[in-house]
Order: sequence, then structure tokens, then C-alpha cells
Amino acid sequence: SNKIRFLPPGVFEDLPHIKVVSLSNNTLSSLPEDVFSPLWKPDIYLDLRGNPIKCDSRILWTVTSETKPERIIGKCVHPKQLFGKNIDDLTEEDLNC
Repeated sequence: SNKIRFLPPGVFEDLPHIKVVSLSNNTLSSLPEDVFSPLWKPDIYLDLRGNPIKCDSRILWTVTSETKPERIIGKCVHPKQLFGKNIDDLTEEDLNC
């Protein structure tokens, strides 16, 4: 828990050997593509537990991407109809607001 609210674009670029990213118990509320897209590949384990993730159209790219991390741990907090849904289980229908 580092109380991270946001990460700058490109923070995960040029890290070819990274396999595990733990951002648990922070205050991240979204998954901006310009920050998280370098982690959207099959050999990554991404831990987002304990963050107030807002699952809306701004994170649609996470389900439409051709690749996806091996495992994403974390749950939606907003909107109410997606509260508690695993980020790993989101669909386009969930995020097309």
C-alpha cells in the first residue's frame, strides 16, 4: 500500500523481463491504456486488489485488446451493477455504457 492514485504514461515501457506487477491496496481508480497497455501480454501477473477500480467505457480497451495478462486480480467498485465483478471477467457488454 503506497497510496498510489495514478501512474504516468509509459511507466511500464521498456521492461521486457517484468512478470509480476503488484499494485494492490492503492487508490487507482482506472486503467489508462497509455499506462497499462505494456502489461497487456500473456506472461504478466497483475495484482490490483484493494483499488477502487471504476469499470466503465474508459477501460473498454482492456477487453478488446488482442492480448491479455495471464492473470488480473482485482474487482470493480463502480458502477453499482458491476460492484464485486472480477476485472478478469469483464466483457465488452459490461463496459459499453
